[in-house]
Amino acid sequence: MMLDQRAAQLDAEEASTREPSIWKDVYSVMRCRSSSCNLKPHCWVDPVGKKHYKLRSAHLKSLVEYVERGHVLEGYDDVPEYVRQQLYTEEEQKRQKPASTSVANSAPIHITNVLPAPSYPPTLVSSLSGAPAPDSISTPSHRLDIPRPRGKAVEDYFAWQ
Repeated sequence: MMLDQRAAQLDAEEASTREPSIWKDVYSVMRCRSSSCNLKPHCWVDPVGKKHYKLRSAHLKSLVEYVERGHVLEGYDDVPEYVRQQLYTEEEQKRQKPASTSVANSAPIHITNVLPAPSYPPTLVSSLSGAPAPDSISTPSHRLDIPRPRGKAVEDYFAWQ
């Protein structure tokens, strides 16, 4: 929807001025053509360090306004100093931000991969094992009469649960 509106606006601009849209020109000049760049679609390549800086909408708008004021933008070397400084500052802030929220400053997280012991009713435990229930739990002293094999009784019990 927004792309359609932008395209309609650019077409109207071209029709009224009979010249190509400045936006289209800026987009074309600032489109990253490097296959290894992950900042696409638009970036500025620092002529000194050859580092790529991602261009967001605000940066592109500044470049369009720069061209509208009569300046030339034919390549990365033509990007004005104030846009470059903004990109440098944003990059510096990005580098400083993770240091203040680094893992070293966080409290340690302890993960215990132990499942709790299954809890069965004491009568089932004593009837299945044939051993008396633990002393801490009071259970009847007589054994249960299970009219089928214990394995089947256990399966039925789990199905019931």
